[in-house]
Amino acid sequence: MRRLELQYLANQSLNNSEKDSLQLLIADAYINEGNYQSAFALNDRIVENPNNRDVKLFIAGKAEFLNENHEGSLSFFNALNEEKLFNNFKKEFRLLKILNHNRLLNQNEVYLQLVNESFTSGMDTVGLAQRVFSVNKPKLINVRKVLRRSSFLPGSGLYYAGEKGKAFGSFFLNAICLGYAGYSIYTQHYITSAFTGLGQFFRFYNGGKRAGLKISTKKNREAYLQYIIASEENIQKIYFDISK
Repeated sequence: MRRLELQYLANQSLNNSEKDSLQLLIADAYINEGNYQSAFALNDRIVENPNNRDVKLFIAGKAEFLNENHEGSLSFFNALNEEKLFNNFKKEFRLLKILNHNRLLNQNEVYLQLVNESFTSGMDTVGLAQRVFSVNKPKLINVRKVLRRSSFLPGSGLYYAGEKGKAFGSFFLNAICLGYAGYSIYTQHYITSAFTGLGQFFRFYNGGKRAGLKISTKKNREAYLQYIIASEENIQKIYFDISK
């Protein structure tokens, strides 16, 4: 049901319990629209009582999940009683809780919850572990190696990070500046050597190290995000296969 339809119903002659239930559904609709601020504001305005406490916690936990605050989301989810949720929220609650654990890389907790779902649905758990852990871990670049190699030989850290073009460019720029500094010393132009040759050398030398660090960190973040996306798609597929 759309939010506007829910808001229309909430304005009708209803008792307080019915109005609270509709307001909570409206808050959930705000979340689905991506309007988290309105969802939190409405959820806070609803007076908490034993009948709606668990649904309010679910609404808050769902909003935190979509805001990527997974520890905060789990704290709300762990505090609620699933049996007191609206029936249309129960499956979503279970999935979001599993995905929270997945985002926090609590893979064993993910597996145990899916096993529990399998038993509840009367499904065989043979091969479930293999499916849960089937997504390959991301291949991350060792940032310390990038910095060590860049310090030892300009450009080698970038080469290790997979940036061959930038690596050769960094190496030749450093070599040219160092060569110019050596030539200036050879011709007894010491000030030119110090301020131009060596100055530019250290500029490109340190710039290469910073570039290696920045690029490797960015690649690691992208690899990790791709792993999370693939892992979540895998978990959702398994969950929906179980809960059919």
